[in-house]
Amino acid sequence: MRPASLTLAALVLVACTEDAPAPPELAPEPAPVEHEEAPAPLAPPLAASTRPWRWVHEGPARDATSFGDGAIHERAAVHEVGAPRRFVVTREGTALVIVREDRAQHDPPAPATWTRRYEIGATGAPVIGVADHRTLYAAAPSGEEHVVLSLDPADGQVRWERRGEGGPVQLGFEADTVVVYVRTADGPRLVELDASDGAARAHARFSAAVGAAYPRPTTRALRRGVASPEGYRLVRDGRGIAITAPSGATRLADDDPITDHAAFVDAGDVLVVVTFCSGASGASAFGVARDGTLRFAVSPGSIGTIGHSRYGNDVRAARAGELVVVHGDESAGRYVGVLDPREGRLLGYEVWRR
Repeated sequence: MRPASLTLAALVLVACTEDAPAPPELAPEPAPVEHEEAPAPLAPPLAASTRPWRWVHEGPARDATSFGDGAIHERAAVHEVGAPRRFVVTREGTALVIVREDRAQHDPPAPATWTRRYEIGATGAPVIGVADHRTLYAAAPSGEEHVVLSLDPADGQVRWERRGEGGPVQLGFEADTVVVYVRTADGPRLVELDASDGAARAHARFSAAVGAAYPRPTTRALRRGVASPEGYRLVRDGRGIAITAPSGATRLADDDPITDHAAFVDAGDVLVVVTFCSGASGASAFGVARDGTLRFAVSPGSIGTIGHSRYGNDVRAARAGELVVVHGDESAGRYVGVLDPREGRLLGYEVWRR
């Protein structure tokens, strides 16, 4: 009998002499995949603005002030209200050149405090304005776009720059919002920008009807107490005003001691009543339902800030399709406002100052 140790050695020898299986073939490593860059996150859609569109034409004897309203030339200027500072912007080629002068509105010209040049690709009339004594704004068309600059009035340094669709352009400022009004090939448009960083918050587009040319109505408004052919009449109601109609009376305002004229426009389901004082500035528009319910009260547009004693006022209104158009003619200028009586709001208005 063999020793167990010999038997084990023989088995080991046999195992070592048998052919070892071939190692498994490994699949080749795949070529590295070229990863595409992740797309930038989509910006949230802009909210719908309910502000009316506005466009202002300055008279030939005035600077384009109040954010450059109505600038049509290559120069605009603004005197800051309540501070002895004047800013002048001029387009030189494709650049805007802004000069600051420290002087009150009626003081003689003074040496420039600073002059800055901004290459923005400008192609049209510039506008300029100051908000809250803390920010200077300038804007101009740039091809099919427009450019808005937020500047430090102390030294002219750029805080932010934003570009957008359309031009020419005008600006407005309310609280912490810069309102950009533009004309585009598709009609009027406005965009609300955050005053702190220029980010767009909301926008609105308007049909061409908002900026269309409407003939001035030949029919004048009626004095208080005079009935229209349909039987509508503006009357006093204590310190307020009301209208009377064959179906009853509707109170329009509780405290209005001066209104003395009204224009009546039949807009289908709503009677639009435009009231004003012939010796004051401005007007109001009211919508009265057929059952006498007061549906809305809005402004039909305005000249804006006017000089003292320039208060001649003649307001007329007429229907234009589904819209109501209000024509105001005052001593300081004229305006045309477009109302939507179905929504009960002012869509937009255009001003020509004298």
